[in-house]
Amino acid sequence: MNAADAAAAAEAAAMATRDAATMPPTPVLPSPAAAGMTDTSQVTVTSSEPDSIVGDYSIDFAAMDTNHNDNISRAEARTNPTLTAEFAAVDNDHNGRLSKAELKGWIE
Repeated sequence: MNAADAAAAAEAAAMATRDAATMPPTPVLPSPAAAGMTDTSQVTVTSSEPDSIVGDYSIDFAAMDTNHNDNISRAEARTNPTLTAEFAAVDNDHNGRLSKAELKGWIE
């Protein structure tokens, strides 16, 4: 039994050595104090689904379409913070302009 135990231990040691040789080294990061970081303020993270539409929506399409081309550009959308934030989610055809069809539900 001793020979079998010794062989198993030797095999386990060989595997650990092989794994250690093939694994990338763990990066050593400086501590915040060592890096001169003393800010202890809290950070708040807010998460939402990508390209999600959330919020209270209502726009006057004619008023926002300042060049009267029947589309609202990103520049024209800047007058409405919610629409600006959701522009990519609303721009279904990803052409950088919002049509009345894409804004269905937003327009009152």
